[in-house]
Amino acid sequence: MSLFLLYANFESSAQKFEQPKKYICHKTIIAPKIDGDINESVWNLAEKTDYFIDIQGISKPIPEHQTFVKMLWSDSFLYVAAFLQEPKLWANLKEDESIIFYDNDFEIFIDPDGDRQNYYEFEFNQLNKKWDLFLPQSYMDFGKPIYEFNPENLKHEVKLFGSINNPSGKNDSAWTIEIAIPLYTLCETLPDRKFPKVNDCWRINFSRVEWQTKIENGKYIKLKKPEDNWVWSPQHTINMHRPEQWGYLLFKDNNIEDSAIFTDKYWNEKMLLMDVYYAEQKHFEEFGNYTSIKNMNSEEYKNIQILFNNFQYTAAIKANDNTLWLIDNTGKLRQITLESYPDFGKFVK
Repeated sequence: MSLFLLYANFESSAQKFEQPKKYICHKTIIAPKIDGDINESVWNLAEKTDYFIDIQGISKPIPEHQTFVKMLWSDSFLYVAAFLQEPKLWANLKEDESIIFYDNDFEIFIDPDGDRQNYYEFEFNQLNKKWDLFLPQSYMDFGKPIYEFNPENLKHEVKLFGSINNPSGKNDSAWTIEIAIPLYTLCETLPDRKFPKVNDCWRINFSRVEWQTKIENGKYIKLKKPEDNWVWSPQHTINMHRPEQWGYLLFKDNNIEDSAIFTDKYWNEKMLLMDVYYAEQKHFEEFGNYTSIKNMNSEEYKNIQILFNNFQYTAAIKANDNTLWLIDNTGKLRQITLESYPDFGKFVK
């Protein structure tokens, strides 16, 4: 394998993108009753997220309808409550494991260890039908989702404010959903299946797919137009499968005063490595191999090192605390110590 410096001539993602949004998730000893009612007293412990924005960010128009989420956790479950303002309640899919985003839906994406791999996707429509997926790698990393993923003890219920699939019925205004996701499911791929503890941080994001409709013969009919995608934390592209852009879920105890703002101190290192990854992806698509990309130039990239051959690579950068951040051609983003990776320990400055 060969060792090269990587340079790039474009503005880095660390410069372009602010850190994703953060959520302080408080622990509860009282389990919410999963009935779709998000106004029960247990939810007073949870803060609302910001209202959802366009998936591409704040430069795009503000969504027509408001959406927010609340979260809590216990020793056994991650709880999610969502409010979706909606003047037209409709859904066509009446079976679980359908491709739910063909209806208006609410979606959850969770990456427990933040390495961009082994993450979970849950989708729900207004009829309380669900689609759940496990993704060993993202689609752009040539990953294939496991459709057979069907977690036991997943609980979810929808509450409708209006009449569904009835344009002439009483006024529609919103739908809400409560979800309880078993932690043993979310922790299956973690070392020792380790459950979260106070101050652990996961990556998470939420999406709402919204289709435009017309009324025809007394029914809502989808228009042949692209759907709107509204999210909690912006993805900066129309693609939810970029886990590095998902928000942060910080597990806290039930002390609601403990809601201090936190930052990802490795954000710059992660984004520089993501730039390497996307540049290498593009090169591989065009030429069928990986490269040093020696002809680009930027001061920011001078400390990134790559070990590569035509068909695989690992790129590394050292953080201020002398730990290494790595990314490889599979898209896996991870932190290690210099001692555990001597090849890079010799060369990363």
